[in-house]
Amino acid sequence: MKIGFVATEIGHQEGGAFMGGNVNNVVTVSKALAERGHEITIITTKPRDAAEDYLGPLTWADVYSIDCPHEHGSPRYLTTFSRYAVQRIRQLANDGELDVVSVHTGFTIWGIIGSLSSVLGCPSVHVQYCPIGQSSGSTVYDLIQSVHLSKLWLRGNDRFVGVTDNVARSLSSATRDRVDVIHNGLDVDEYAPEADSRFDLFETDSPVIGYLGSLNDQKGLDILVDAFQSLPEERDATLALGLEVRSERSESELWKRIERDPDIHAFGIVQDVPAFLARSDVFAVPFRTTVGPADYPVAALEAMSCATPPVATRIGGLPDMIAHQEDGLLIDRPDSELLAESLATLLDDAELRRELGQSARERIERDFSTTSVVDQYEAVFTEVVGQ
Repeated sequence: MKIGFVATEIGHQEGGAFMGGNVNNVVTVSKALAERGHEITIITTKPRDAAEDYLGPLTWADVYSIDCPHEHGSPRYLTTFSRYAVQRIRQLANDGELDVVSVHTGFTIWGIIGSLSSVLGCPSVHVQYCPIGQSSGSTVYDLIQSVHLSKLWLRGNDRFVGVTDNVARSLSSATRDRVDVIHNGLDVDEYAPEADSRFDLFETDSPVIGYLGSLNDQKGLDILVDAFQSLPEERDATLALGLEVRSERSESELWKRIERDPDIHAFGIVQDVPAFLARSDVFAVPFRTTVGPADYPVAALEAMSCATPPVATRIGGLPDMIAHQEDGLLIDRPDSELLAESLATLLDDAELRRELGQSARERIERDFSTTSVVDQYEAVFTEVVGQ
């Protein structure tokens, strides 16, 4: 099959990493499909803080990328990329270079691209990463992601996929069509416990709490810093942060607190993520909400694959992937005291960390492996093309 993937910011950022849950899933799934003999096209935008050769690693696909001059997420950004993507789809479909298009996004408004693709004769699969019809605290965002408008954006798409049960349930309110659940795919051979042998960012004999993300308020890094700094000194733990480039440039009070604490090691984009996660003894997911970024952070899956147990907030799709006291710990709300208690529980009990980590690894191998996920996408694409 000739499969097109549409998503924003597919490419390496400074530091040499793909950033974002949908970005990494598109990369993983498209590469695996190419290895199975499918012809892959990617239509995207230049990432913020892009590396000089940001498209260089995408060797398995024909990539069409636009350097959009407008602010990311703005109406003009939306219309510019939508126009570009639809024009590319029309050209490629007319030339016989596309059999199906798959749009990967957290926002249903991007469903317009899939709808127009179907009108042009190229069937579309809309893959949704964030739930709809839920309050985010932003009036504009809630309107755009409302069930009523989502029905409009998504009308005309041929098939729908949600990356969690939570997303699929919400998406079902905006379409009468079936919504499949296909989790994000993960290379369990790359993200493995043995990767800790490559870790070389710092040396410590203390248990390490890992975090990957940004200073974005919804990701709750301030909650994690509060929780960590409230732990008694005798607990002797280290907090390791892998942050995006824009976070390193911050002048916020939170960043200043991080820089002043000798027990917090803050890095930019981590080049060897598997080694970072495998070396961590606990992985923190202190999200305030999953409305907006993705229904669960891919980094949590990656940590679990490395047999590192997560401590996460019980929100969005996180309870779908983390079974409390089986392969991680969940706290009932984004609260520094609750987070500190759960972190202390794992820091004080190496055997519990080992048991939860092993269970987490087995869960990822069973439900999130690249092979399993790509099998499901391949079946969906085949069915849509054959209709």
